Amino acid sequence: MSTIEFNGAVCDRMQKQLDAYLSNELSVEATHELMKHLEACPACAQDLESRTRVRNLLRRAVQSEAASPALRQNIEARIRQGQSWFPVLRLSPGWALAVAAAVLVVVGSVFVSRWRTDRLYDNQEAQDANIRAVDARLPRIATVGLSDHLHCAVFRRFPQEYPRDPVATRELGPEYVRLIALVKERVQPGYEVIMAHRCSYAGRRYVHFVLKSDAHLLSLVVTEKNGAESFSSMNAASGSGGSASGSAIPVYQVGVKRYEVAGFESHGYLAFIVSDLDQHRNLEIAESLAPVVTGFLNSLSG
Repeated sequence: MSTIEFNGAVCDRMQKQLDAYLSNELSVEATHELMKHLEACPACAQDLESRTRVRNLLRRAVQSEAASPALRQNIEARIRQGQSWFPVLRLSPGWALAVAAAVLVVVGSVFVSRWRTDRLYDNQEAQDANIRAVDARLPRIATVGLSDHLHCAVFRRFPQEYPRDPVATRELGPEYVRLIALVKERVQPGYEVIMAHRCSYAGRRYVHFVLKSDAHLLSLVVTEKNGAESFSSMNAASGSGGSASGSAIPVYQVGVKRYEVAGFESHGYLAFIVSDLDQHRNLEIAESLAPVVTGFLNSLSG
């Protein structure tokens, strides 16, 4: 049995990486090490939650403050002249916080975009190893959806332009565009679709929607069945799986580490809801989406 040792030096090192993790600036290897530490260290996990709340508060503060035209023109003029514009601002405490947060968001976004382009695509072997390590703890059929969630939503950067109709049509194809509206109608408030595309991983093709709230990431993953694949096999493969829904459409759920995987099926397709939510909330979203998603998928098979 492996033993994870915790001491002040280890926790200090991990805590120094938390802000980089929240900004998606850590390498795949460092992210994997941090996740293992957080799973077994309540103090560092609580620190991460606190920092997440602070970042969300700052984001809302920026979004709630509207800059006056005069202030915007003043800043733009100073930038064009190559002058430092901070000394000319006379801001209230609330505005100072909002402006500081806005600057951090803009600078951080540029840095993160460039860093992720350079780093997250350059170590596919490490990504695959991380995915295999997580998948090894689940029934095989559940790994079908989790693998694509990790590959596309966790390790890859999101597009800057989405969801707009031309992009959606190009990324999904006309037959799947209608599913965007169906998902938006049934998903819980606070989530927005930030990516939807066709993709492939480990030789399998997927239709993948990524939704995000302030603090959580969620995927709807759809793929065609291979042969006689069915979620009913989870009853025999895992004692923690099984039908968790009392609705007409069975929903099967299993969890591993910080991820929950809920699955349901149509005649020709498997569908997954994968998230970092708790089991109850992940299942609730899956049960809400299952009727409309399976209805849509059955219409494709008809």
